[in-house]
Amino acid sequence: SYRAATHAIDTAFAVTLVVVAGDPATPFRVFSTLAVLSAGLRFGWRTIVATTAILLLAFTLVTVASEPFMNDAASRLVHYGFSLSLFVVMACVLAQLKAREEKVRGDLDRLASWTRSPIADTREVLREALERVAILLDAKGAMLLWQELEEPWLHIATWSDGELRWLREAPDRYEPVIAEQLDGTSFYTRDARSDREPVYYRREGPVALLYERPIHPELAERIPAPSLLSVCVLGQTIEGRLFVSGTPYPDPDKLLSAEIMADLIAARLDQCHSIQSSQETAVREERIRLARDLHDGLLQSLTGVALHLKTAAHQIESNPPAAAQSLEQLQDIILSDQRELRGFIQQLRPYATAAAATRLTVRLDDLGLRFQSQFGLDVQMNTESLSPLVTDEMRYEIFAIVNEALANVAKHAEAKRVTVNLKSDPGEIRIVISDDGKGFPFRGTFDLDQLSQMRRGPLTLKERIASLGGDLIIESRANGSTLDVRLPR
Repeated sequence: SYRAATHAIDTAFAVTLVVVAGDPATPFRVFSTLAVLSAGLRFGWRTIVATTAILLLAFTLVTVASEPFMNDAASRLVHYGFSLSLFVVMACVLAQLKAREEKVRGDLDRLASWTRSPIADTREVLREALERVAILLDAKGAMLLWQELEEPWLHIATWSDGELRWLREAPDRYEPVIAEQLDGTSFYTRDARSDREPVYYRREGPVALLYERPIHPELAERIPAPSLLSVCVLGQTIEGRLFVSGTPYPDPDKLLSAEIMADLIAARLDQCHSIQSSQETAVREERIRLARDLHDGLLQSLTGVALHLKTAAHQIESNPPAAAQSLEQLQDIILSDQRELRGFIQQLRPYATAAAATRLTVRLDDLGLRFQSQFGLDVQMNTESLSPLVTDEMRYEIFAIVNEALANVAKHAEAKRVTVNLKSDPGEIRIVISDDGKGFPFRGTFDLDQLSQMRRGPLTLKERIASLGGDLIIESRANGSTLDVRLPR
């Protein structure tokens, strides 16, 4: 409202000066030019046209009513026509500049609204990108040809009539894709199917001309319209070209807009490739972790069960009571392994809740009973100081660390007694495991960095603790060892 009122006052002021002067040739006419200019700065080209019409009406009325016009109408009419022509030309130029500014501003706004949220589906990225290119450039269709650096296939994605088509071809299917002189350039032409229509191309300097068919004939038949605009698409994982067909009046400005869009498309495809690679890496790491945990936990337990079954089979005839006791112990071990396997399955399910997870303390107690039954190891598990507000992920890691540590003691330490203390301190969780065995092959106290440099200590345990951002201190003595594990909460 303020801008409209201000512009109305400026226009009225210019008209008043001309009317008061009584002569359209008055020097005050410069205020009319300023009024038209302010119309362009404040509003759009339509306001320029309206302001010009108002001022021209005022000039005409003043000219006709003026005394000089009455005395010498012919010469005054020529003078008026010349002045009027200059004024109209000036207004038309301003209106055209304003219209062009509005279009450029609109294109920039649409470019700025390009979706930034990550998408892991390559097809969806292509559909969204090519559709936006066609809309922004007023084109009938868009086509993207590219090769990924890690594989030799030539990918061709075409968008037209609201539909995306994506196929793969042999890398040399369309050789050469574009004319050799156009390699590495941005170019446009009004007819890509003709070798007589000029091709305007630009590499770094000014625009140059080429009279040659710009693209492979078979590719030219794929585009829905003869006019074509093409730019390079270069990313970290892809290399190719973007072709836009059917855009009206291709020019260097549209070429620049297409280059910006090509950079956005390359970035989106690189982002999509990065997300997919991260997902694949996460799946591989999860499989390795699961295989390691099954090997260190259930597989070892089942191996012990097999040995106990073999012993019980020999005891059935010689000592039936002992065989029955062994079978009862094996039943308890199998039930514990069943709960452990159920815990693995629960973790593999998406959206698992804490309420559905098995209590950590129960699982640790079962773990101690298992090692006691299989290896004759007296395990004292102290979990009273462990906070119940431990995440499901951390519960899993705590159980895996304790399981690995007890397995190492049972295999190598020749210990009879093991004490496991779990405690929640401010900002961290501590796991202290002490045994009365023969200790490690080395003597002394060392932290995780020192153990890694020395290449000593349990490798799997060190890797797991390091991946969690924790620390490990091992004290190795002739009469036993102590592992002090600290994990961030």
